[in-house]
Order: sequence, then structure tokens, then C-alpha cells
Amino acid sequence: MGIVISKKISEKLSSKHGVTEVEVEQCFANVEGKFLLDPREEHQSDPPTKWFIAPTNAGRALKVVFI
Repeated sequence: MGIVISKKISEKLSSKHGVTEVEVEQCFANVEGKFLLDPREEHQSDPPTKWFIAPTNAGRALKVVFI
């Protein structure tokens, strides 16, 4: 199973943050270490919300939050 990004999130990434889906995929490929859990009550979900910081292939560090 690949990465699934909804149209709404993809548009937000592009317009608000200038991030492409390819860059997100690169971050998943380049991540080192463990995924971190978001403990904030308003971000609780089932399955849990996780996040990490990793570089794109161009060296741009992104924080990626996912379920």
C-alpha cells in the first residue's frame, strides 16, 4: 500500500506550504529512527496520529504528520 493523500490535504500542502506529494514521499523514504506519537488530546485518533521530521532529496527538512 502506498501513501494516500486526500485531494483536500494535497491542495493545502501545495497552496499553504509549497510542498509537493513527491517531497512527502521522499521524506518517508529518507526517514531515520522511529515515528513519534502526537499526545495532544485534540489530535487523538484511532489509529494514532504519528509524525517525523526528515529531509527531501534536495535536503529540505519537512515535518510529516500522518495517520
